Amino acid sequence: VVVVATLIHSSAVMLIALYFIANMKPWSAKFIGVAAAFVIMMLVFDTVAPGLFSTLGVFEEYSSTYDSGVRMITVLVAFIPLAFALVFRGYLPDDDNELNCAVNMALIYAMIYLVSTQNVYVARFGMYIQPMLIVFYTKFITVMRKSNMSTMIYYILVFGYGATMVYFTNTTQYSFVRLLF
Repeated sequence: VVVVATLIHSSAVMLIALYFIANMKPWSAKFIGVAAAFVIMMLVFDTVAPGLFSTLGVFEEYSSTYDSGVRMITVLVAFIPLAFALVFRGYLPDDDNELNCAVNMALIYAMIYLVSTQNVYVARFGMYIQPMLIVFYTKFITVMRKSNMSTMIYYILVFGYGATMVYFTNTTQYSFVRLLF
């Protein structure tokens, strides 16, 4: 998968590191340390990349994204899976490897978007993690069904993501308000 993704875009090589990070035990000191190191590497990348890219003459199409970050609402949306994992941590089983991997990816995804407030280019790394968030939500709602909270969480997700979609598209030519009236 990494080889095919790297043929599409060279930044996909970072998936090799994410494989090892994702398969750690969530919330362990080792995972938190590695995740913190990952964030530090993303910050270093953010400061070194503009000069390195211009010197090497690569990724020139992204030079306009330096000095501009993602909006704070984007960061808040990226933190939704992590917030669910933190709030309902006691309900999540420790022995479900697929769910553990998805929880780890939710944390990395949130951290990528936190760093991307400084540079939009860093947010592009989040696209490799987004499929794991679908796995997270699916497994999460299945686990929450046992505690009779899945319906409430489902409606929170639908309302929350729906509201952010309306907010994001309200400032573009695809405004829902203009389409409805």
